[in-house]
Amino acid sequence: MTQQSSVAPPRKIKANLVLVSPNELFENTQDLFDLIARRAYELYESRGGSHGNDWDDWFQAESELLTPVEIHVLESGEHLIARAEVPGFSPHEIKVCIEPSYLRISGKPETSQDQGVGETVRDSLGHSIRRAEQIFGVVELPAHVDPANAKAAVTDSTLEVVMPKAGPTKSALV
Repeated sequence: MTQQSSVAPPRKIKANLVLVSPNELFENTQDLFDLIARRAYELYESRGGSHGNDWDDWFQAESELLTPVEIHVLESGEHLIARAEVPGFSPHEIKVCIEPSYLRISGKPETSQDQGVGETVRDSLGHSIRRAEQIFGVVELPAHVDPANAKAAVTDSTLEVVMPKAGPTKSALV
């Protein structure tokens, strides 16, 4: 008699993403910028309003509210393939914007209370910090791409963006 394991192999869950326009991502980025500015001002006030640490306040606010996304871009024949880890974000919380020379990724969780996002925690040195609420990343592409024919999908916690390289422009042919 043989025993079968009750543990099923992990299934890869893949979800296609809808790409957003530069204008839509700009609005999202502007909201993020405003949030960082407010937090930097809170830090400034908590220090008694003394001048001289403006950049420190800004960078601390940025690190509390924003987690950078590391984007790896590979060239494969007629395509560029970009991959980024986006753990903790569901596909509908991620915005991907592709322009001929740039790829931008942004993400914001819909329910921050459930995940402990935005809560104040203590780091290993005892400093009070907040967990980052959003992700953001920009990469300049090594070749021009055709944004209209690009595709993006999230599989488990990995975002993959496949972008066909743009053909030569008419001015380049002359």
